[in-house]
Amino acid sequence: MQRSDLDPSEEWLASVWLGDNYLALSRPEIRASLKLHISRNLFETISSSGQFTPPFRIQPLLKHFRIQELIETFAPRGKSGMLIPTQGGFKIKVRKTDDIFRKRFTIAHELGHTFFYDFDNGDMPFYRFSRAHSNPWLIEEYANEIAAMLLLPERQLVEQLSKMNGPCTASTLLHLRDLYQVSFDVVGRRLIKDLGIWDCLMFKSTIGPGAQVSVNSVSICKGTSFKKIRIPRTLNGELGDAIRAAFKEGEIERVVFMGRAGYRLSSIRVPEAKSTCVSILSTIEH
Repeated sequence: MQRSDLDPSEEWLASVWLGDNYLALSRPEIRASLKLHISRNLFETISSSGQFTPPFRIQPLLKHFRIQELIETFAPRGKSGMLIPTQGGFKIKVRKTDDIFRKRFTIAHELGHTFFYDFDNGDMPFYRFSRAHSNPWLIEEYANEIAAMLLLPERQLVEQLSKMNGPCTASTLLHLRDLYQVSFDVVGRRLIKDLGIWDCLMFKSTIGPGAQVSVNSVSICKGTSFKKIRIPRTLNGELGDAIRAAFKEGEIERVVFMGRAGYRLSSIRVPEAKSTCVSILSTIEH
């Protein structure tokens, strides 16, 4: 390990997947190369399990990742999931009370953590880098990205979107959520942040007493052209009125103005959570 600008966990991952070539690359180039190599590897793994259309099931892949047991429990130390190294592989614990979409992502996320383990020194999985000197949030970020690669493979997702052949809308997001059996957040971040296929802004909002519309700031995901746009926590004016209409009507598409700029707003009420809306803000097509 010779790179002071890399986290120990990231550098170890680079040395495994890129070999000594990573030494000549910048950190952004390393991250891009890692994602490309891991994504291709996962697509081959999924294909070899005989799966070619969504939803992509996790269970047929467990043996490939040396998962010996999948355990549903009420609260694995207060977390939604946990990866437990054991002799010759791993066990995964997942929270029993979570919905199926959440469970699928949790299991895929824990599979992402297996990429940071090595087996060369005996049968017990171990770290070849210093976990104490690594950023745990960086490892979590990689595990999330790997989970998204497993559940929404890029090649198949692009093919699916080409069949739909339409603009980015909340109804398309709902369709993809149900098709791939993952949450709105997972689909949106995959399309907007990870792959950059959609250049738009996604957010969730809830309606409360007095028809006040509140935005879940954690749910905000911004595409390249929307980095400077600020979505307030409480929506008023034209944007607030549009979201209130979506709550009432179930789905709306209309032009809204923020400052002097006009945008296309597409909002849909979440079927299983009547007080929640998912919205997509995109540029107006001419």
